[in-house]
Amino acid sequence: MVKGTVVDKSGQPLEGVSIFVTKSDKRIFTGKDGKFSLMVNKGARLVIYLQGKVTKEVRADVKKEMRVVMLNEMYMEERMPYLLGEDVMQYVVRNIKYPKDALEMKIQGKVFVQFIVEKDGSLSNVRVIRPVYPSLDEEACRVIRGMSQWSPGIQKSKPVRVSYTLPINFSLR
Repeated sequence: MVKGTVVDKSGQPLEGVSIFVTKSDKRIFTGKDGKFSLMVNKGARLVIYLQGKVTKEVRADVKKEMRVVMLNEMYMEERMPYLLGEDVMQYVVRNIKYPKDALEMKIQGKVFVQFIVEKDGSLSNVRVIRPVYPSLDEEACRVIRGMSQWSPGIQKSKPVRVSYTLPINFSLR
């Protein structure tokens, strides 16, 4: 597990900064306090996006809390929506229940669910855009609909509706 804080050059926390783990589909956004935590392998590389542009790449340090200083003069006038309080994928893993019929038939795959994050942070129009199997598709939608409040997307410093696509992996290990 890697934990850290993303700050600007004056030490102020940066909210909504996107952090990706290279060679994986793991992603998280910093919270209001600029903090993040993410499960990664030792030596993983983190790519940090500010305003949709790659601005920094760092090696994850799993032994101590990281502090990432963004030296750019950019200000967060645009931001993608993110789930408040926790990482989206951690929420999914904690709440997903493998449907019994799919488990018995050993069906697995990645369901792609699309939804709208509204201006107030609520979710609407939850739908499967790449199905795998009916019960897996239904479970993926159930988990998305059960999510708590999101921080809405921001453009030109105003909340906007944003279409969001989330892959949910059903895997038998």
